[in-house]
Amino acid sequence: MFDFIRGLVEEVTDEEIVISACGIGYSLTSTLSSRRAVEIGREYKIYTRLKIRDDEAYLYGFISKEERQVFNMLNSVSGVGPKVAMGLLSFFDLTEIRSAIAGRDSKTLSKAPGVGKKTAERIILELKDKLGNVDLTGVEPLNAKCSVYEDGELIDALVSLGYTSYEAERVASSIDKSLDLESKIRMALGNLSR
Repeated sequence: MFDFIRGLVEEVTDEEIVISACGIGYSLTSTLSSRRAVEIGREYKIYTRLKIRDDEAYLYGFISKEERQVFNMLNSVSGVGPKVAMGLLSFFDLTEIRSAIAGRDSKTLSKAPGVGKKTAERIILELKDKLGNVDLTGVEPLNAKCSVYEDGELIDALVSLGYTSYEAERVASSIDKSLDLESKIRMALGNLSR
């Protein structure tokens, strides 16, 4: 129904991008990499997928066609709903997902929230021949997993100080990983106060 929405990003929350187009605000459930790729006040083209379940409509938004294509493939696997598919795409970048599936690495896939060993094995079984057809040549790894999960303590500290997890994740990605936690917090607070 909707292939994409082009508009101004009005808000970014812990799970959604709110984009304004033609006077309508669309709330798009998005992956971490998509949320981190946009800035409030700038115009973007967000690729979408509409899912209707239990008389409710859910609109999912992706920064690239490839990310949406992988979401659709993951969502086609028996037992993998939109929530699990979004979790996988937020935890891993596209090349990591493809590598894990091609290498039949269920252990890696099962590290994502909501993905157990059986679900990981089912994903591999059903997508091993399909995912290789997705062209990822223009897709740059966003390293969402590294910045979020390596800096978990920093993000937790900033959230406990009243910042949203979106703000905390965004600033954490710009902080030198070799610093100790106290220095990271000091630097992050300085960046957030600007």
